[in-house]
Amino acid sequence: MTQIYLIEELSANAWPTDVVQVVDGWRLRYAASVSRRLNSVWPNLNGGKITLERKLDIVEDFYSRRGVRTRYQMCPAARPKEDTRGARIHV
Repeated sequence: MTQIYLIEELSANAWPTDVVQVVDGWRLRYAASVSRRLNSVWPNLNGGKITLERKLDIVEDFYSRRGVRTRYQMCPAARPKEDTRGARIHV
């Protein structure tokens, strides 16, 4: 575990949210507040069981059902480091 990952993990756990759905290692987080951090995907683990394309579809559906923009909390620990469909990523 890298130091960056550890800091990100501690930060994610320190910000409570209303809903967390785990999708193949990514945490999809939603809160009724306006915080971007709480309403964003924490993509720092990759379970490798779902294709990136499918995972992005699930993420977009999760946030669209809640009426908020899909956002990703990107950092050096993010997995994958880039999106093949860059236009869909909102940081």
